[in-house]
Amino acid sequence: GGRERHVALVGYGLDAVVAHRTALALWDVSVEVALILLDSEVTWPPEPSMERLGGYPWLGGQVEAAVLACRAFGLSELARREVVSLQEFPNNLMTPEEVEDFVMRMYWELASVSGMPQSYFERYIQDSSYVLERMQSLAGAFGAPDRVFEGPTLLLLARASLADFGAAARAGAARFCGGEGLEVVEVPGTHYNMCQRDKVGVPIALPQAISEFLLRRGFFGPEAMQVILAAAPLPDGPSGLPPKRLACAAYMEFVD
Repeated sequence: GGRERHVALVGYGLDAVVAHRTALALWDVSVEVALILLDSEVTWPPEPSMERLGGYPWLGGQVEAAVLACRAFGLSELARREVVSLQEFPNNLMTPEEVEDFVMRMYWELASVSGMPQSYFERYIQDSSYVLERMQSLAGAFGAPDRVFEGPTLLLLARASLADFGAAARAGAARFCGGEGLEVVEVPGTHYNMCQRDKVGVPIALPQAISEFLLRRGFFGPEAMQVILAAAPLPDGPSGLPPKRLACAAYMEFVD
């Protein structure tokens, strides 16, 4: 029969690989799926790069967590230099003392630009290193997909990270996604902060792009459509809608 249920899957980093595999499985049982990729590839490991997790040999959960924190706070060049230097360790293995020294050195770099309390940073390292270790243990089960996802796909590229992530993410999506059309949209920010709140709240470009994509593809439910129709008529299509209303509609749809 026809596809009646509608599901939108969003993936970032390794989650993009999981989202792609899930989309394939749901598509096989006649679920209408839209796949949304946040500046990420659908294969693991990603293309070799010293700028991103998975693009170089694994450094251990605590080290990777500290490096990710630096990237998230705009210290990407520092993170890249540190990753390059750590490749000199035999088999990328550090002693517990060396790991502790590295993590604290990264903390003082972060504290100088963020004012982050040390207690908060230590809790972050504890929690994030556990998650990253679990991700690393699961990552070995993935490789290149064995087929193309036939449903609609949106690839959102962080404008400030195009040189590091854009080409590989675009190539992977073109190869393994978009049987019904692949859409690529650039949004502000870097790969590491494109979804973060800024000083005035959540950046509007990303939810607006997702909302317009889902609206064009018929993925909004009744409640979300009521918000949209109450906001403005649709003489020129989705792009004419107020961004905040679209973002609100997207939020309602995902939590509804």
